[in-house]
Amino acid sequence: AFERIGSPAGGEAVPFEVGQIPADGGLIPVVVFDGRSGDRENAYLDSLIIGGGLPPLVNQRTRLSILLAGDADSADVPLRLVVANRIRGAVSSGVGISALLPVGPFAAGYVDGYVETDPDDLRADDRRFFAFQVRSAPTLATSGSIPFFLSEAIPVLMDAGRIGPAAIRDAEILISVAGAGVTEATREGRAMVVLPPDDPALLPGLNRALGAAGIPWQYGPASGIGEASITRWSGPVNLDDVRIRSHYTLIPGMEELSRGVLATLSSGEPWLAEGTTSRGGYLLVASALDEQSTNLPLTAALLPLLEWMVSRWGDSQGTQESVMAGTPINPPPGTSSVRDPAGTLHPVDAAQPFLATAEAGLYEFLAGDSIIQMIAVNAPREESLLLPIETSDLRGLLPGPATLVGDSARWTRAVFSAGQGPEIWRWLLVAVALVLVAESLVAASGPSPGRSTSEVPPVLQKTVD
Repeated sequence: AFERIGSPAGGEAVPFEVGQIPADGGLIPVVVFDGRSGDRENAYLDSLIIGGGLPPLVNQRTRLSILLAGDADSADVPLRLVVANRIRGAVSSGVGISALLPVGPFAAGYVDGYVETDPDDLRADDRRFFAFQVRSAPTLATSGSIPFFLSEAIPVLMDAGRIGPAAIRDAEILISVAGAGVTEATREGRAMVVLPPDDPALLPGLNRALGAAGIPWQYGPASGIGEASITRWSGPVNLDDVRIRSHYTLIPGMEELSRGVLATLSSGEPWLAEGTTSRGGYLLVASALDEQSTNLPLTAALLPLLEWMVSRWGDSQGTQESVMAGTPINPPPGTSSVRDPAGTLHPVDAAQPFLATAEAGLYEFLAGDSIIQMIAVNAPREESLLLPIETSDLRGLLPGPATLVGDSARWTRAVFSAGQGPEIWRWLLVAVALVLVAESLVAASGPSPGRSTSEVPPVLQKTVD
């Protein structure tokens, strides 16, 4: 009566589905074995980050950060990095520590592999798959009065090969101050980073430039005074020590645009907001990046934050988080089939989500014979947590009458609590009793009188002359 039940040993808190309901509309009785043993140790791989959150670039080394979580028997747990079925690195780590594994350089294209540790009783979480795309360094142009420290940081990234110079019309990314050059950036798919001016009198010109570029945000005067810290920020750069002394108010043209806010100030106002138009993506900053408006130029966060601003555009597959097993995946346009980790090809419709993701591993999305995207699928973190669910919570998850069995000797009786059809064991017992009585009567009657059981009948022999 069940299609699928996810009920791991030990009663871990994992939901399950009941596939069929009886025809009479009643609930299906559920029997759960709740034989809990002692605490079991399980170390698992978690939180794999590629390149510190920045896309890997052609002919440059990058690094993978992998967190070892859970419980381990040893303080030193071996980790191995495998790329294209070859071990490319190894390191020892401990629980709660993020290990760094350098890798590369690579040519342009997709790179796939996994990080693994020695297997334990639960092997599904001892291997963490990844896939990313290596691309060329993006080209950058600037327009307007660039703040001093920012103008010094951009050449550092160019010398490191992280970005390349280009004219405004040809650049993949434009850093615009006060809206300068926004209408000149006409390259298809270009991205813009917009910084406000230090003079509030220039705000009307900036807002007109945003409207001409189709960006549905406006800059307004700040509503608060005093320093503010940055909150609700989940990016790869640590901004805990950054303070904003003066800023403008970012005003969305529509309420739903607020979902694009990436960081807010302690006052609750947006500081970073992103979005996409028909001409490309954009990132708006609420404060100028000079030393009068913020202490950011005087901290170590300026360079990595600038690199994040200019490197995050393009193919989201560069540092895309893996998908959890069982989660539907929307195929990219043009997908004709999907190859799963076992090598099986699944014909798909690009307009429909791909559902067969129960197995962890690497999934290739194909257009004909060409790979257009690779996505890593990993086991959910919840399957690695061995904390047993409370009995009361378990009963609350079950959809119908439930029987919890803690003794394996009672399991059969609990499962087969009712039979189908008439019971014949009583008649069999009566038949066995009758046979035993009959055998007893036959044995009590003894041999026939007048005949000895020891007599041997005579043997007749014929003599041949």
